[in-house]
Amino acid sequence: MSRLHWTNWTLGIAVAGGLAAGILLTPAWIASGYISQIASSDAQTRAEAWTWLENPPPGGRSPRLVQWQLDIEQTLLQPEVQDAALMDAMEAMESHGRFGWSQTPPGLMVEVIEALERSGGDHMITATDLRASAPSGVLLPKTVRQATMSP
Repeated sequence: MSRLHWTNWTLGIAVAGGLAAGILLTPAWIASGYISQIASSDAQTRAEAWTWLENPPPGGRSPRLVQWQLDIEQTLLQPEVQDAALMDAMEAMESHGRFGWSQTPPGLMVEVIEALERSGGDHMITATDLRASAPSGVLLPKTVRQATMSP
């Protein structure tokens, strides 16, 4: 075979591989953008991200949040995530049967409970119910972590 023939084959394989990688990696890249937005301090940004995550992909039946639940949970466990973002997550995940002691890591459950307690009002009832429903062996902090405020 001629050198030009091998070059064309190599170039064709590289282009096909690049296209395949792009097609396969694009959904993950798009999802990571929305997942990072669920931790935004802006309520509208969070709402748009949850809308995307709560809908199934084209041709799919399950909401995207099912496929990306582990990534969502890791994002929510970041120390800078605000209480409002945790409560939005609880609501969205719960509406799809993806929130609770059997579906959510204990660390995230504790963060959500503490966020609910800090919010007070009717959220305290939900926090109390979640604490009471904790499986035996799960150690829950007794006090609410104090929110830090800059002078």
